[in-house]
This record gives sequence, C-alpha cells and structure tokens, in this order.
Amino acid sequence: MVNIQPKNQRNTINSLPFGISINEDPTAFISEKNEKPITKELCQARMDLYDTRSIKEIFLCPINMRLSLNSNITEPFWHEIELPEEYANFRYLVKNMKYCYDHGINPCLIWLERIRQNGQSPWLSMRMNDVHSVHDENNPLHSVFWKQNPHLRRAPYRAELTGQALDYGRKEVRERSLQIIKENLDFYSPDGLELDWMRFPDHFRPGFESDGRKQLNEFLRQIKKLTEKKGIQLGVRVPARPHDAFRMGFDVYTWSEEKLVDRLVATPFWASSDYDLPIEEWKRVLHKDILLCAGIEILSRTSENQNFFSNTDEIIFGYAANFLARGADRLYFFNHMASHTGMHSKTQFNNVMNNAGDIESIKKQNRRHVITYTDTRPVGIKHDNVLPVTLPPEIFTAFRIPTGLPPEQNQNCELILGFPEKNDFNGNLRIWINAQEISSITPKIRKKDVPEDVSLLLSWNINNALLNGYDNVIELYNRNEDKKITINWCELYYHA
Repeated sequence: MVNIQPKNQRNTINSLPFGISINEDPTAFISEKNEKPITKELCQARMDLYDTRSIKEIFLCPINMRLSLNSNITEPFWHEIELPEEYANFRYLVKNMKYCYDHGINPCLIWLERIRQNGQSPWLSMRMNDVHSVHDENNPLHSVFWKQNPHLRRAPYRAELTGQALDYGRKEVRERSLQIIKENLDFYSPDGLELDWMRFPDHFRPGFESDGRKQLNEFLRQIKKLTEKKGIQLGVRVPARPHDAFRMGFDVYTWSEEKLVDRLVATPFWASSDYDLPIEEWKRVLHKDILLCAGIEILSRTSENQNFFSNTDEIIFGYAANFLARGADRLYFFNHMASHTGMHSKTQFNNVMNNAGDIESIKKQNRRHVITYTDTRPVGIKHDNVLPVTLPPEIFTAFRIPTGLPPEQNQNCELILGFPEKNDFNGNLRIWINAQEISSITPKIRKKDVPEDVSLLLSWNINNALLNGYDNVIELYNRNEDKKITINWCELYYHA
C-alpha cells in the first residue's frame, strides 16, 4: 500500500525526466451508462486505470459552465434541470451527478485522494470559456449567467460556438472566474491549478486582443498570488505557436518574464493533433523553470476539411518521439480518457500510457510520423495546412516531417503516401528523401488506419541511412505531361 503524501507536496516522481500528464473530464465518467450506482470504489477504480509509471500528473476538470460541486457562484450540473426528450443524451450525466450529490459522493474529491495514493500529482483544470452546445440557447447545461448576459459574449453576432464565448475583456467576466477559482481551490485543495484557455480558445472581441493581453496579465498576477499563498503551482493551456498565442490575447512572453506560470501546455484545440509544435521556439521563450508540455489531441487530420480520424498508438508514439526528443518536458493528453470518449482500443490506451512518456520505451514501438495541420490560428489568419496538394504536370512539391528521434541501426522505415482516388497514382511520380531519389523502388499497397477520404495508400521502403533525427524533407515531382496528381496523406513509418 502506497502511503498518502502530504497535500500540496510535489511527488518524487516529478523529478524524473519526461513523462505524461493526462486531462480527465469527470463528465465522461459520470455520463457513462452504469448498471450499478456510482460508489467510492468505482471512482477509485477509474483513477487506477491511470496508475502507470509514465503518468505523473492527472488534471481533473470539474469546472465547466456548471460545476461538479454545490457552488455559491454558479449552478451545479444537477441544479433545477428538467430534461425534455431532446436532451436524452444528458440524462445519465445529470442523473448520476444528482445521485452522487444526494449520497455524499464527490468523484473529484475521491480522485484527488486516490491519485496521491498512487504516487501521482492531482491538479484542477478550469475550462475558462467552455461553449459546448451553445448553438442551443436553451440547453439545460448552460449557466444562468451565460443565458442572461448575451451582451457579455465576445461576438454574439456570429453563430459559431466561439462567437458565443464570454468576453474576458469585461471585468465582470474576469471577476466571476476569479471567484469560481477561489471556491474550487478551497473545496478541493489540489497540487496545482491549470487555466485551460483552449476550451475554447477565443476570449476577446475580434480586434481587442491587444487590450486583452494587458487584462489577462493582471488577471494572472491575481491568480498567481492566490496559488502562491496556497503553496500550489499554476499552469496554462495555450495555442500551439507562441506568436499566435500572443495575437490571440495570451502574453506568454510577459508570463515567462514574470514567472507567472509554473508550466505551459502548447496545444491544438481539438480538430487535429499538431505534428510540428514549435518546441525549440517555446524553449527559448519560456523561463528555464517553466515546464513545457506538448499537447496531443485525440484526432489527426491534414486539414479542416478532412474526415475525422482517431489517433492510433503508433501515431501517438510518433508525436511522443518528436516532441520529447526536441525538448518537451511532458506529453499532455487531452480527450484520451479511459472511457468511451477517449481511445477506442483499451490495448492501445494501455500501451500509450505505459510507454509514451519514456524515450527508451518509445524506441521499442512502431511509430508513425504523420503530417497534420495547426487547427488554431488568430482570427483573420488562415490555416496553413500543406495537404491535400495537387501537383500539376512537371511540378515539384515538398513536405517536411520532424521525427525527433533518428531511426535505430537496421530499423525498417517506409514512406507512405495517400491518394483520394485509386487511379491518382500511375507511376509517374519521382520521389526524393533528403535529396536522395528513391523513385526506383517499387511501391506496394499499404493497409493502415487513415481517414476515410484516403482511397489508396502506397508505401516505399527506405534505406534508413537517408533519414535524419530532426527534419526529413520529402520532395515529389509529377513527371506526367498532362495529368495532375493529388496527395492527401503523407507519413514516415518506423518499424520497431
């Protein structure tokens, strides 16, 4: 039996290199259809699924529009909710939350204790602007504050979700969030608090982000004083690129200079994991004492128009090798909960949670280094995805794939290209890997998990001596005289 460590004391596991942080959304657990009532033992068993040598911190997220506690500031999930037929998908969430409250069970309190028993560090993560389902103004899970104050929304004239997010340029919005933070820290006593600015990522009226930076700087100074007084750490989740974060209102440069945060997660929003997080840039931006976490989402896509596609363990190991080898201190998994909303394969989930946080373990895994896109950019800046690409006749294109780790000696490696139509490839494609042509190699049809709009997948075996440990450049030339070639998937596949 592991002894419970004193509250707010950093566990010795945190002194080890690398590792995993994972975000657990309690609503995923609570909303699961269970034949038996939720018990303390059932809650403990949930955290035991994360009891691996790689997972160092677990970020619990009981703070959305409504809360997982009986709050004095905003409504709990179960408060005065009558669910009509069209909200049937929320019934288990509300029913189970109400059952827990009536029987004196708070899953997050139980989880905090269990996480410490397992030798890990429990944090609270606050979604600063959660706008799930706001296309439906009357959704019963919205807070009364949001419903009654449409004038406090950042762009109410825009129908999409982020237009209906609260405007943090308003003092009353910041003050209310501060009070919610105080209440939750007093109730839960975690090891750290995370401000999740990526649920959802837009927080200011379009064009008012410069004023927003000053307002958030002061807001963070207030919260930093609060966390220091409680002897706990402060973290943030922000967009993948430092200057994008800055232009969206997050002055990460000042946060670093003043050491307003203890850790920072550079992350996509949700539409796709980002294969090229600028780790080196972040390491130069951040104070040496600030922990850099590389955020990984549950999906991978090459563009906003591609079909949804859930990550496999091999794809996650590709991200892990890339980010850790390039200098990230942690991998931070969002939407990878041990439930129906996370990874669909229990075997793959266990493989990732046991091995993705350690470089030596990663080397023993198959890994796929796939090209994706950056899903969060400032308002008015277009996505810069490189795929799909259509090559006109007699034209070059090039892809750059960072892999972090070089291939091991004698490790088998492949280049895999995907095409939207089975007849897109007719052999008239010249290919170079790091300036060495491989066109003479005969491709073979490959079967891998890819998005549904990839109709043909071909692979070329590569001499691994051609591959670098950092960037690898793939150049393609369409030698057809009159036929275009369209490519909508590209990856480097390293066999274990």
